[in-house]
Amino acid sequence: MDGAWPYVLTALGAAMLPLLWALHAQRQRQLAQQQAAAERAHWQQVFDALDIGLLVFDADDRVRQWNVDYERLYPALDGQIRAGQSFEDMLRIAIARGAVPEARGHEDAWVAERVTRHRRPQAPILRRMHDGRWRRITERYLPDGGMVSYSIDVTELVEQGHALQAAQQEAAAAKARLQDAIEILPAGVELYDADDRLLLANRHMRAMFPKVVDLLDRHPTFEQIVRANHAAGALPNLPSDIDTWIAHRLATRRAAQGAEHVLHVDGRWLRVVEQRTRDGGLIGVRVDISAEMAEREAAQGARRQLEDAIDALPDGFALYDRDDRLVLCNERYRTLYRESAPALQPGARFEDVLRYGLAHGQYPQAAGREEAWLAERLRAHREPGPPLLQELPGNRWLRIDERRTRDGGIAGVRADVTALVRREQALEQVNRDLDRANARLAELLGQDPETGVATATSLQRALEAEWARSRRHGTPLTVLTVTLDTLPEGEGGAAPPMAALARALAPCARRPGDLLARTGDTRLALLLPHTGHAALPALLERCREACREAAGRWPLQVTAAASDTPPPPASPEALQALSEAAGRWPLQVTAAASDTPPPPASPEALQALSEAAGRWPLQVTAAASDTPPPPASPEALQALSEADPPAGAGGGAEATWPAALQADPPRGGRGSDPRAVA
Repeated sequence: MDGAWPYVLTALGAAMLPLLWALHAQRQRQLAQQQAAAERAHWQQVFDALDIGLLVFDADDRVRQWNVDYERLYPALDGQIRAGQSFEDMLRIAIARGAVPEARGHEDAWVAERVTRHRRPQAPILRRMHDGRWRRITERYLPDGGMVSYSIDVTELVEQGHALQAAQQEAAAAKARLQDAIEILPAGVELYDADDRLLLANRHMRAMFPKVVDLLDRHPTFEQIVRANHAAGALPNLPSDIDTWIAHRLATRRAAQGAEHVLHVDGRWLRVVEQRTRDGGLIGVRVDISAEMAEREAAQGARRQLEDAIDALPDGFALYDRDDRLVLCNERYRTLYRESAPALQPGARFEDVLRYGLAHGQYPQAAGREEAWLAERLRAHREPGPPLLQELPGNRWLRIDERRTRDGGIAGVRADVTALVRREQALEQVNRDLDRANARLAELLGQDPETGVATATSLQRALEAEWARSRRHGTPLTVLTVTLDTLPEGEGGAAPPMAALARALAPCARRPGDLLARTGDTRLALLLPHTGHAALPALLERCREACREAAGRWPLQVTAAASDTPPPPASPEALQALSEAAGRWPLQVTAAASDTPPPPASPEALQALSEAAGRWPLQVTAAASDTPPPPASPEALQALSEADPPAGAGGGAEATWPAALQADPPRGGRGSDPRAVA
């Protein structure tokens, strides 16, 4: 029995061995599962740490593993993702929860299309998520037939791409607009890069270089364009040493900052403006100015013809612009104004030329009144009117005729009229000599040279003779005097019309004994023998009408004295009649009669009495040689006629004047006989 234990133990060991192996195997499996779980947990942590959405499928397209970023991407699937779940089921759950808005209305078709793309992965899928961010979804098969799907946030890249795309579109649009604008410009436009290679040339630029137009499409350098164009014969005006010219031209282009050139290319005139760009390139603008150059040449030719024509004129000519600056003048003009010639430069102001001439004695008429003369000359120049005479040194004279041009300038012609003026001066001297001779002859003949009537001396002799005859025979005698007063203020300068006045009064001296004489610068006297106060109204009427027309604007006084005037009225009615008669005519009438007591003692007293004028529009005064007490001399009679009335004289019995003079004069003046007023 004892010997059987080894066998028993052996049998038991043999029976226990499979059990132990099974236990061992189970332990190994547990360890392997624990290790696998730990590894899965480790990788899950790794996956969860990744900033990408990660989803792993097995070979049957069922979910094996996912991370937390994937759950954040699809909040609609929160808590709905299960291991072993198919991809199609996940899609339908997401659609049902509204996570896929683009599938609304055609869910099955969208699911089928998405599953197809899922099982045949190609390019990554770019999708905008519910929160507005963009994810790039990439799906790849694994070696075991499974699949990994990962999603990366590419929002910034997408936005940058969109911004870049928008910028590119805007740049393309701007380039198109620029291209259109450049093509529309009526000028050639060329753009070179920093290496001086042509980048762009519009159609006008190509038209300006027809012989090298094919070369322009190959982005040549500027030097290559010039050499090719010269070789084609399009630049005949270049110097024979073209290399030196090109070197100079290239240096000019390198320093170009808005530089401008005028070139003659292939029969055309071009204005070229070049400017460096900020990137070191160069932009050039070429404008065809052939028509402008032709017009300029024509204008210059016309100007030369005009200048030649102006220089050929026998008179001086000057043209000033609207700013009163000298545009041009001919050589004759400079010769006439030789003292001012240094100031006659284009652009010089007319006033400055005048001042220069004043400083150098050009204008004798301005001596002593330079500023006043300058103001008058400037006014006449800027407001052209009739031609005027201008004196130059040496008794030389110019006739100045100026006119405004249509553009506001002033054109003036200076004609030398020295010979005419000197001839006129000689004639004036001859006339003055003749006037002096005539005056002397008239004086010898007792005749006033200006009016042709008798002189004061002749009148005095005739008056003395007629006065004696009047006293001897008791016949009346009248003296009528016409006097011109001073012109009103502002109308001075005119000579008194004594000759016209004498011609107007001549018909009043019709009888052989009548005499018309000039007794002063502005006074005429008419001696009328055998004429008494009865004839005065008609006489004064005729004389008044004749004198009024001849005197014109000159204030006129007409006075008359008759030797047979009876004593003046001594009542207010007579004074009123005198005042009304005076108010109707702008005249002054005074009277003196040789037979009015007391009578004047001489012809001089009677004439002095007749010439005495009052201060009123109509005054009539009288003094008679036979008025008691009679004046002792002609001077006394004249003084009596011209004397102011004493205080209190006014027509009453208390007046101290002689009875013949007690009529109250109008408004405080001298006495008068109303019957002596027309």
